[in-house]
Amino acid sequence: MVADVNKATGIQAILNKLDIDPKEILVMGDSHNDIEMFKLAGQTVAMQNAVSEVKLLADEITIHTCDDEGVYHHLNERFFPIERS
Repeated sequence: MVADVNKATGIQAILNKLDIDPKEILVMGDSHNDIEMFKLAGQTVAMQNAVSEVKLLADEITIHTCDDEGVYHHLNERFFPIERS
């Protein structure tokens, strides 16, 4: 690991280049290496199998784990919900 480099610093570099406010992004994670990224982003989603520290920082927690394609299911349900009558 490089000192002072993590997912959050990488994302921040991209956001700076694109002139996007961190509060406008959504991130998803499950592990300790996601904590700084969760502190940066405006919207945070923890996977069902995430460590407790990540879940505590999350705005939402998926109902599926990473192994159950939780990212796919969460994004699909959030952005392409099935219309029910």
